[in-house]
Amino acid sequence: MGKFRDGVEKCEFFCQELSEGPAVMRYGLATLAVGVALGARFLLHPMLHDQLPLTFFLTSGILAALFGGFGPGLYALVLGFLLADYFFLPPIGSIGAYGKAEWVNVVSTFLPGLLAISAISLLHGVRRKLNIYTRQIALAKEHLEKEVAIRTAELTASVTFLENFCYSIAHDLRSPLRAINGGAMLLKEEYGGQLDEESRIALAMLLMGTVRMDKMISDLLTYGRLNHQKVFLTRTALVPLIQRVIQSFEGEIKSSGAKVVFEETSSVQVVVDIKLLELALGNVMANALKFRRKDVPLVIEIRIEQALKHVRVSVTDNGIGIESKYHDKLFHLFQRIETTPDNAMGTGLAIAKKAVERMRGNMGVESEFGRGSTFWLEVMTVEAENEMEKLLSNDT
Repeated sequence: MGKFRDGVEKCEFFCQELSEGPAVMRYGLATLAVGVALGARFLLHPMLHDQLPLTFFLTSGILAALFGGFGPGLYALVLGFLLADYFFLPPIGSIGAYGKAEWVNVVSTFLPGLLAISAISLLHGVRRKLNIYTRQIALAKEHLEKEVAIRTAELTASVTFLENFCYSIAHDLRSPLRAINGGAMLLKEEYGGQLDEESRIALAMLLMGTVRMDKMISDLLTYGRLNHQKVFLTRTALVPLIQRVIQSFEGEIKSSGAKVVFEETSSVQVVVDIKLLELALGNVMANALKFRRKDVPLVIEIRIEQALKHVRVSVTDNGIGIESKYHDKLFHLFQRIETTPDNAMGTGLAIAKKAVERMRGNMGVESEFGRGSTFWLEVMTVEAENEMEKLLSNDT
């Protein structure tokens, strides 16, 4: 079937090339087609006699239209019918000298031939325009690919420049900050006892400000790297990963007297970048440990909910909670809400959400002020990855 289709396409291409050739060649081929039809009809005349006097010439007109277009097709059709009339339609040796029945036969054969020639000519025109449009699309595609390559190179250069610039800024900013912090620490150690209360408060604010500024710069760099660093999605068991994150906060959990509830024994696997998911869960855990209520023992519950295309990890705490009007604001960089403590940076949740989104996941919050919060992260299941791979293979 494929070979037949290729043969048809080659024949169409050949006919299209001929139809766009010089007029002399096209009309010459039409004349040749009529001559071949006349010769074939003479050869078969002893067997056909008065039968099919026009069929051969109708065929020659259609062939001429295929090879030469409407003009040569009409020329071959008219010339062929005149020859058929003269040589094969009684009375032989005359043109147009026949009865009403013969006229009906001629017209009923000529009109379908004319329609066929017109249809072929129309198809030639459509194919010609299609070829023009195809060439234009190919040129536009080539131009677009060049533009994309140029823009990609420019974007890559810009990203590289910004990355280097950020690292340079971070180094240039953090170095004097550390110098200030070191000087303040030395001043506190050497002369702290000689300072009055107001000076000690000012020195403490200086130390706290340098530490805070250094942490903000570090978080800003982390957030910036998340936008362009490579993501390595792998299949991994979710439960051991969560357990590792909990263990990394063992000191903070003990010091705060918090209780973490996670009793999952599921063997569910997810498709994630392990480092990014640990970063996101770590920031959510840190957020829960930081924003607790002073008068209520902190309880953090971690749950896994599995669906067909994603797995949701929910981290629920009984902390201070967040008013609904602030929910969207939570995931923006350096956005702090009025009810958060002064030591809040406004970076942890923004980094967590960006990390989850880089893994084709999603993140959100359900919270009410004074009644705790639930932060949830959704990541791909193995089934979702398989379905995506099938879609990509079908497209190619």
